[in-house]
Amino acid sequence: CMPYRAVVLVITIAVLCVCNTTEATAQYFSFGKNRVQYDRIEWEYIKTDHFDVFYDRELAELGAYAARKAERAYQETAQLLQYAAARRIPLIIYGNHDDFGVTNAVELPDYVEGIGGVTELYKNRIAVPFTGDYREFDHVVHHEILHAMLNDLFYAGTFQSLIQKNIRFPIPAWFNEGLAEYVASGWTSEADQFISEAVLSGTLPPIELLTGAFAYKGGQSVWDYIATQYGRQKIAEIVYVYRLSRSLDAAFKEATGLTLREHSVRWRQSLKEIYFPEVAARENIEYIARPVVSDRSSYTSSPALSPRGDRIAYLSSRSGLFDLYVQRVNSRERTRLIRGQVSTSFESLPILSPGISWSPDGRRIAVAVKSGKNDAITVVDVVTGRSKAHRVRGVDQILSIDWSPAGGLIAMAATSGARSDLYVLDMNTGSVRNLTNDWFSDHEPSFSPDGQQIVFHSDRSESSQQSDSLRSGPRVGSQYDLFTVSLADGKIDQLTETPDVSEHTARFAGSKSSILFVSAQNGIENLYELDVEEATIRPVTNLLVGVSQMSLSSDGSRAALASFKRSTPAIFVLSNPLDRRIDEDRLVPNVHAQRQRRGGGIAAPASVLAFGSVLRENPFLRDARENTVNEELDRDLAAGPARTEHVPPVADPDTSRFVSVTFPEQDGPTYNFDYTQPTGPVELSQPSRYKLRFSPDLVYGTAGYDVLYGVQGVTQMVFSDLLGDHRFTLSTNLLIDLRNLDYVAAYNYLPRRMDWTLAGFQTSRLLRRTTESSLRYDRFRQVGMTLRSSYPLDKFRRVEAHVSFIRASQSDIAASADPAITRSVASGGLSYQRDITTPGRLGPIRGNRVGVSVTGSPARIGTRGLQFVN
Repeated sequence: CMPYRAVVLVITIAVLCVCNTTEATAQYFSFGKNRVQYDRIEWEYIKTDHFDVFYDRELAELGAYAARKAERAYQETAQLLQYAAARRIPLIIYGNHDDFGVTNAVELPDYVEGIGGVTELYKNRIAVPFTGDYREFDHVVHHEILHAMLNDLFYAGTFQSLIQKNIRFPIPAWFNEGLAEYVASGWTSEADQFISEAVLSGTLPPIELLTGAFAYKGGQSVWDYIATQYGRQKIAEIVYVYRLSRSLDAAFKEATGLTLREHSVRWRQSLKEIYFPEVAARENIEYIARPVVSDRSSYTSSPALSPRGDRIAYLSSRSGLFDLYVQRVNSRERTRLIRGQVSTSFESLPILSPGISWSPDGRRIAVAVKSGKNDAITVVDVVTGRSKAHRVRGVDQILSIDWSPAGGLIAMAATSGARSDLYVLDMNTGSVRNLTNDWFSDHEPSFSPDGQQIVFHSDRSESSQQSDSLRSGPRVGSQYDLFTVSLADGKIDQLTETPDVSEHTARFAGSKSSILFVSAQNGIENLYELDVEEATIRPVTNLLVGVSQMSLSSDGSRAALASFKRSTPAIFVLSNPLDRRIDEDRLVPNVHAQRQRRGGGIAAPASVLAFGSVLRENPFLRDARENTVNEELDRDLAAGPARTEHVPPVADPDTSRFVSVTFPEQDGPTYNFDYTQPTGPVELSQPSRYKLRFSPDLVYGTAGYDVLYGVQGVTQMVFSDLLGDHRFTLSTNLLIDLRNLDYVAAYNYLPRRMDWTLAGFQTSRLLRRTTESSLRYDRFRQVGMTLRSSYPLDKFRRVEAHVSFIRASQSDIAASADPAITRSVASGGLSYQRDITTPGRLGPIRGNRVGVSVTGSPARIGTRGLQFVN
């Protein structure tokens, strides 16, 4: 009996921990970071054919936009998988990342800066924030929809179904995340550069070992390989066979004739064949620029050069959390200027966007931070470390900033509601001016040397400069171009318009006539110079592995570049970029650009150097050849075997086991799927106010019979509403009859800043008591109720209070006529907790936790009460 009850107790504790909103890691205090809901959202929802879309009532246009995009993404995904979801999919849209970070709908870690969306299994809910970029928003929505559909296909859409059907096999991360990335965006320059560097540095693992970042980009490459080699229809076949056989080897073997390990060898070999020839045709960034920051044990981002170019500021996770460091360019010595993510002043730092800028005199640094309720711009003295926060009125989240050479102004890209605009903050007066004020996505402002203009990149175009509607505004899916806006009159001028290629991260290079920017015109993110007066563009670099971020000194004599070194983010400094001369006016494309028809008829180095059989058998080279107008190359390959001759013969699969769904054929390129074109009108219901409805997260029960104690059973039930703001938990353990019933019933009210919990419980134990004349069994019962409240002061501190009533009794089970001995106690308590620890894999690795509490029973209850103070 005791082992059984011990197992029941463990299950009960586990379920309660899952339902708890804090991390229970101490005996007397439930330490953990807080989710502070500063504002209450008034939720509405609309329905489409397959989704229930929930959104803030003030962001109705964003909700409708998300609903249309979700429905179109669903049609694309359903056609690819040949599967229609059996259940409606809830999609929860948040207006900014801060609101997303404190959601109760899905479980999130304490630090969510790098998380763009989540799909959970309990209710198959999708939660996605708007982060200022509609292209990225589309991508994340599509990515998460793939997860939801795989959950529906493999696990019937809920955690409850997973338990009921005893499904015990997980979907590998590379399979799940890689397919989501591939379905959402095909193959991209960003993914191509990551995999290229991994192949060339020898850090690319085999398929079965793709984890972490490799699960996303590596998995994306695997599915790109499968779709290009065998056709997109093989994806659905592999997915279905895997679902039925629960074996990846069996799935790949039946669908393609090769095992997963054999595919891993061929996939890596195909990548070597397209990337190795690039080495002789490109520049290695380590040879033309000096690596300044490179630490394989941490993540580094957001480089910002000082005006003189002698120091560099950047973010690094070397301590386990992201801190701001300042380092001299010619030295490895670094100084931690800001300890991030452990205080309200620096709750979050901009790890994914250039949110750092130096003052013109190089004495101070401005940083975009999340500080309490709102984002702010904090100015830090480089010498003393003293800081001053500038609150920015009227914006939700600050994406990137730049300090004017004139000294008193800071330009920023920020969001307000569902808009991403350019703003200017006057630090002397605190006034904020919106420069663009439209529905287009505007990013990375940078001042001209005289402080009169700002260059930025945007998805707007000259033909659609004015827009007051989200539906007709952003050209989502199109490229980013460069623009300037005048501070004097707000006039916007377009500088570039390269079809199907984006230009971004633009900086004035010492004068108003020269602008450096980043673009993947040849498939690799290189530096280019724009001569504003002559309206000409020339390449400045011809890199083997591209750059993701760039910062310039005030005179343009040095450039800080963020790139990769052995699959780890690193920062390099390039001297005199404007003096560099590339022989070609147009860089030779790589295979990725050639596949996207961006080569202008020029073949990639691998296409030129590869042997004939390699050209025919490598799927990437075949695809590149078919998308290149090159008569000489085509003539050399004209006599070659058909495209699929080399593919191992595979018997036709037994498709009778598959659930096949027919969708209308869609026009679009065969390589990069065109998800921006509607598959037909998307019908939206009228908006409705959110209504509280409970549904089960988990219902689990088991029963048994013991020859001594009779019937035994345990039940676990967890119910919650869709937003996770209301939760009901019931755990029971029955032994013989209801008098020996253990139960815990709790209700959590979580939609506001202060959380409330009301819980009732009973515990009953049979204990043996030996006397001189007999052996007795006594029943010890405790029945009680607790009301608890928790108020977060900020992310790291909270105050809790509770009031409890407990009634305890002891009775002889063999002498039912004898009265039970009872005692009652009412108690109350107040506690304060602070948690500024750094999380690790098994627990906190540094920092400290503080907890102080007082609990007491100030008065007796009748004559059989207890009184105490603790």
